[in-house]
Amino acid sequence: MAVIVPHSTYTEFKNAVLGRGFDMDGHYGYQCWDGVELLYQQPDIGQHLYTAFNFDQSLSSGVKTCWLYAPARAVNGSGHFSEVTRVQDIKQGDIIVLNQYSGWYGSTGHIGFADEDYNGTDYINILGQNQGAGDPEHGSPFNIMRSFLGAAFLGVFRYDGWASTPPTPPTPTERTKFPWVLYARKLRSK
Repeated sequence: MAVIVPHSTYTEFKNAVLGRGFDMDGHYGYQCWDGVELLYQQPDIGQHLYTAFNFDQSLSSGVKTCWLYAPARAVNGSGHFSEVTRVQDIKQGDIIVLNQYSGWYGSTGHIGFADEDYNGTDYINILGQNQGAGDPEHGSPFNIMRSFLGAAFLGVFRYDGWASTPPTPPTPTERTKFPWVLYARKLRSK
């Protein structure tokens, strides 16, 4: 049975998962991958987050391969999701994929949700699992942590259900000129 969480907005999703842990595949506890897979598996979305391992079991299952392995990236960025390649375009709720980077992310990389729009620095707040101090056996549940983007940034999967579109400007109505001349004639005739 699928784990269902409210997710009509990023804020609703964050409030539903913060402090909770989800093990979607039954392996290794609360992995960062599981946190994103939770959104992908919601019944109205009905997708999966793929790594290279899903295509060829001789390849790495590291979460970074969901972006680096082209067939996985194409599937992950389709359906209800799109790809964003520029760090400057990160929006709150985007799924950020990070490569391994010395002192930050192990050989598998990291993945989580941007908890803010890109702020012009090499650091961003990420909502994710298995980040920071946590239970070494089960991983840490969802938390928000300041994370390094810099050289580790690979790309973003954007859930189209959270993509905000600018409001449609009101259609100007054509105003007819008031017939002042006729009104003035009518007043004079009284």
